[in-house]
Formats: sequence, structure tokens, C-alpha cells
Amino acid sequence: MDLRINQQDGLIGLNIKQPDFNMRVKHPRVNLDIKAPQLEIHQPAVRLEIDQTQCFADAGRRNIADFAKHRRDLAYAATMEAIAQIAAEGDMLGAIEKGINVADVARMQGPDWQEFDIAAVPSHRPIIDFFVQPVDVRLIEGKVLVNPDRGQVKGHLDWGRVNVIWRQKPAIDIEYVGNKFDKMT
Repeated sequence: MDLRINQQDGLIGLNIKQPDFNMRVKHPRVNLDIKAPQLEIHQPAVRLEIDQTQCFADAGRRNIADFAKHRRDLAYAATMEAIAQIAAEGDMLGAIEKGINVADVARMQGPDWQEFDIAAVPSHRPIIDFFVQPVDVRLIEGKVLVNPDRGQVKGHLDWGRVNVIWRQKPAIDIEYVGNKFDKMT
């Protein structure tokens, strides 16, 4: 057979757009508002009282009120002693029958024997008092405020596409190349 067949294959082209997935992520956060606890301590000072009046009195140093009282007591004792001595002398002179005369009474009033003592001054300890005040402790509680900020994930999908196009259309060409043919009328 004298046929020539030319054939052209079809070619297709593909336009491919790849899919794309975009993701925006907002990370979660936790905001903390912290107020620290406080400890307040109030401690009044210890009150200390030292009374040295007796120590100073042992050394002969007194305050004005104690000095006046001490001198008054000494004067009273000296007065009572003098009255007692004068009364005793009068009683001795009044008792002539006992043989005591004026010379004996004068001899009794002669120089006194002085006594000396050695002592550590002061002989009394100071009086020490202290007053302790209680400690005032106050706790102010702390606070923690939690403020959560949720995270978010936002996604956007750009769909992919496949477009098919003809790059070359298929074709078939059939020709008769021979010289014999039937003619039909």
C-alpha cells in the first residue's frame, strides 16, 4: 500500500505551582507581676538604768537631797550623843559618894582615840536594771499575679495548582503516495 502516514505526538506542558503553607506563630508568654514579701522588724532599744547613788555615798559624794539627809542624820546623832554625854557627866558629878570628881570628868573628855579602817570604796555595787521591750515583727505577704498571654498559630495555605497545556497538539497526516487508484463514477 502506498500510504504515507506522518504522525506527530502530542506534547503537554504542566504549569505547576507548588503549594505553600505559611505559618505565623506568636509564642505564648506568661507575665508575672511579683511583689516581694517584706518583713518589718521594730525593736525598741533596751532601757538600762544604773543607780550609783550608794556607790557615790560610800565615797562621800552624795546628791543634794541625800547629802542634806545624811548631814541631818549626823547632826541628830551628834546631838543625841552630846545630850547623852552631858547627862552622863551630870549623873557622875551628882554621885559624889562614888568618888568621881571634876578632874576625872575632864580626863574623860580628853583626846579621843581615832579608829582607822581600810576598806575598798565603794563597798556597794551599783544597782543595774534593764527593761527589755518585746520585738514587733510584722510580715507583709508578697503577691504573684499571673497574666498569661496565649500564643497563636495562624496558618495560610496557598493551594498548589497543576495546569495542563498543549505544547504540541497531536496530529496524524495520511497521504496516498501511489499512482494507482480506482475511480468510481
